[in-house]
Amino acid sequence: MSGDFGKSSKAEDKYSDIEDLRSLLQHLRIDKANIIGVSNGGRIAIDFTTNNPAMVDRPVLVGSGCSGYQNTPEEDQIWKEFEQQMASQEDLVKQGKLAEAAMMDVEAWASAQDPGVSKEDYHHGSRQLPCSG
Repeated sequence: MSGDFGKSSKAEDKYSDIEDLRSLLQHLRIDKANIIGVSNGGRIAIDFTTNNPAMVDRPVLVGSGCSGYQNTPEEDQIWKEFEQQMASQEDLVKQGKLAEAAMMDVEAWASAQDPGVSKEDYHHGSRQLPCSG
């Protein structure tokens, strides 16, 4: 996911997430691993497992995407609106307001699991996050 997340620069040439993962595991001399993928990482885990089954003991997928899926125009619109909603998150990170930036993710993703829960419930810790058991 070169350049898609974090501080890595955007890839100028074509690259392969699954080849990057395979190369990393080989470099670390890991013959077989449990591969955990969340969201787009789940897509990578599925593709990696499909292409390198001998290197994967168990894939663990959490809300994964899948290769080849084409969004509907309605889904494209929803993602566009979501990206606009989250645009200020990068500014918060640059300002060092990491807790506020992280809370944007909590509000966007965790609340989607339980729409009846208010943002204040997450801010004030009166409710555990849905994934926290």
